[in-house]
Amino acid sequence: MKSPDFDPRTLLPHGPEMHYIRRLVECDEENCACVSRLDADNPFAVDGKVPSFVAVEAIAQTSAVHEAGRRWSADEPFSPKVGFLVSAADLQFSAAMIPVDQDFETRIIRLMRVGPLAEYRVEARLNETVFVSGTMKTFATE
Repeated sequence: MKSPDFDPRTLLPHGPEMHYIRRLVECDEENCACVSRLDADNPFAVDGKVPSFVAVEAIAQTSAVHEAGRRWSADEPFSPKVGFLVSAADLQFSAAMIPVDQDFETRIIRLMRVGPLAEYRVEARLNETVFVSGTMKTFATE
């Protein structure tokens, strides 16, 4: 896996305007955490806040970094792969809105993997307070 000083956005197939993750905190075979941020120019932003459900995309990007890190070998050229969020179940939102331009942590813990399908326990924290938690399933293309 990559070191925390590595820019995780290079692992995403998204354009820069959709990069919600900013920095890798940690990533290993079972889990991944990133610092994420939603900017004031986000299309969902109103009066300096965005709906907390927008953080689900940042969590999905964290799972994409985890999947890409699992595949990456320093000996081979790397290119981002397309993946899909298949399911977001049992999501709990403790806040309706979160502030823009403020860092928050997104974390995924892999519960299982079957071929290209993976299931993760997920959460987003702002100032140590969990504001999104639940389970996500993803499909990674080869």
